[in-house]
Amino acid sequence: MSADAVAVAPIAPAPPTQFEFIVGDRPDQLKAGSNPRLRSHLSKRGWQVYLLQNNGASSSGSGSAPVDEAAQQREDRAKRKKRKRQLHTVTWNLPTAEASNNALAQSLMRTNAARAAPQLTIEYQLGGGRVDPFRTYPAPWKPYIPQLVDHYIVHMAVDIPELDEPGERGLLRTRWFRLATTEISTFQVVLLLSAGNFITVKDGKASESGFEMEQLRIDAIQSINIAMGSPHACSDSIIGAVAKMASFESMHGNESHFRLHMDATKRLVNMRGGLHNLGLGGLLRRMLIWIDLNGGHLLNTPRWFPGQTFQGGVEEIVEPNPERFIAV
Repeated sequence: MSADAVAVAPIAPAPPTQFEFIVGDRPDQLKAGSNPRLRSHLSKRGWQVYLLQNNGASSSGSGSAPVDEAAQQREDRAKRKKRKRQLHTVTWNLPTAEASNNALAQSLMRTNAARAAPQLTIEYQLGGGRVDPFRTYPAPWKPYIPQLVDHYIVHMAVDIPELDEPGERGLLRTRWFRLATTEISTFQVVLLLSAGNFITVKDGKASESGFEMEQLRIDAIQSINIAMGSPHACSDSIIGAVAKMASFESMHGNESHFRLHMDATKRLVNMRGGLHNLGLGGLLRRMLIWIDLNGGHLLNTPRWFPGQTFQGGVEEIVEPNPERFIAV
């Protein structure tokens, strides 16, 4: 067969590259993000390159599948519609000038009324700056501790002129209670005092508040007995614990127990060298005189520290104040 008889298949020319011209009369129209047609064209060309690369990688060297431009456009339109559905509009109703003036006037009236109103003594929310949130108390943790601590600080550790100093009030809170949180026996006595006063002023029952008075009393006495056998038996905290235990007995009418604890307090004070050697800046000395004076008045007993006054003056007149003493 001759070479002239061989049929040669014609070679199809390569399809020409498709170009699209964007016409604009301003330079900013030719930026990639300003003209909608240009953005659509660039997006389409980018997707073509992406699909060609992925189809080439998946076919492992085989010919790339042609890009279905119509399908790609439908997909783009679906995505744009989805983005539009996700958008939402938030509207605000702006008040009129008259409504704004009325609201401002009412706000000023409320502010002036609050300033003119008398300051009432209210019981703050439990734990509002008075209860330790980290539970670093010396006694084992009990659920009723925050309630009793809060009650003691608000209703019992109040400003008392006989105990405070000129220009410095609330020493029972700033000095005494701080000391009570360092010794388990002192803290147990504080809880006992608070529980007894809580039942009195709240007119309630201990069991309904989560604590038992007899158990609190046992815990206080046991902790004091343990402290009395320690090398720190003459410390300010333990002397204060024994004296406060005497005040509890005087408030609840047990004369024999009051005498017992006052005798122990006087022995400890003598071992320290007298009332003037006690600490807390003189507060502990005044506390013992306060308990001796008022506890003896409630139970009609003689004084354990006769002649002693709060400020130490010879001509100073000391009188009992049982109502403030029992905190009612």
